[in-house]
Amino acid sequence: MIHTAQPGLRKLAAIAFIPVFALLLSACNTITPQGGTEEEVTAELTVSPAAAKAGKPVSLISKIKGLKKLNDVELYYELKKDGTGKPKLIKVEGQIEGRFIGKWEPEEPGMYDVIIHIINPDIHVIVRKEMTVEA
Repeated sequence: MIHTAQPGLRKLAAIAFIPVFALLLSACNTITPQGGTEEEVTAELTVSPAAAKAGKPVSLISKIKGLKKLNDVELYYELKKDGTGKPKLIKVEGQIEGRFIGKWEPEEPGMYDVIIHIINPDIHVIVRKEMTVEA
């Protein structure tokens, strides 16, 4: 005679497995196979032309440090004038020799917060910079 687990026992086993599975998943996120942890990843920001002017196109250029692979990195620039108001989000399409370049045309002069979002399958790092847009 073959005995099978009672339905209530199966539910209990399934419920007990959930925390174990969650623990395993969280452990996987503490190691980043891309070669960096959130604390190690940094971004530089340069602007071209160096003096950004309202109404003129500008290139936002970032070089990422702390990751071994850049082919699966997504990079976004979030721009906020004087740190307030609705942000402008620019998605960078690809990279050239480790440099991520986003195009933007500022409408108004002033001080802008530039928040660089660096995302790969393992991390989401936020780097804050400032830039001035002249009249």
